[in-house]
Amino acid sequence: IILVGQNSAIMKKILVIEDDAVLAGNISAILEEEGFEVVTASNGMAGVKLTRAVNPDLILCDLAMPEVDGYGVLQVLKSNEKTALIPVIVLSGNSERVQVRKGIEMGADDYIIKPFELDELLRAVAAIFQKQELREQRLIAITAEMNKLRNVVAAKDNLVTNLNQSLRQPLSNIQVALKLLRENSDQEGRDRYIKIIQEEFDRELNLINQVSQLQNFLTPDNVTLMYQFQIISHQPRPLDLATVPT
Repeated sequence: IILVGQNSAIMKKILVIEDDAVLAGNISAILEEEGFEVVTASNGMAGVKLTRAVNPDLILCDLAMPEVDGYGVLQVLKSNEKTALIPVIVLSGNSERVQVRKGIEMGADDYIIKPFELDELLRAVAAIFQKQELREQRLIAITAEMNKLRNVVAAKDNLVTNLNQSLRQPLSNIQVALKLLRENSDQEGRDRYIKIIQEEFDRELNLINQVSQLQNFLTPDNVTLMYQFQIISHQPRPLDLATVPT
């Protein structure tokens, strides 16, 4: 079993909500021995309050508790965006399929029947954290790709802005040359202005061709390198993982 506890950069915190003090103590001792930080609550209401206070990485919640039972805990936690994504493993002595299904439908990530073996509990905890790690890795990869695409969009916007500025000068020169051409009856002068118009036209066409070629070059990886070597500037601010819903 590969557990994420004392070997992780940040120790995982597990909240145990269990009204049986002996069982809660045994579970805590087992998890602490594996390197987890463990906090306990003796009833559902206390568990909800403690969840908000300590923001655990995982909750082990008994189902049959007075006042607020495990279903009530699930309902409260899953209806609040600040606690909805915290995984919950339900612990229950009720093995009826209807009860198991109800727990899962209300948002439980796993359902363990009491009495359970130590190995079963540790495997369930390990599976939860392994799934979390995979989700985080996928999120990092997706965010990196999104940042690359944002770089490409920004680079193309930058390209369009520069193109707009670059194309205005030849057009302005052509307009002036045409005006002077109309006003000049001298053949030598007319030839000179026609030459200017042709040169500016060629310059304009060359710019358009360069832009067409550059667009094919603007792949996400190439754009990243262009920002790194300051070939283009004004790189957009990267997406922050903390602001991206998981």
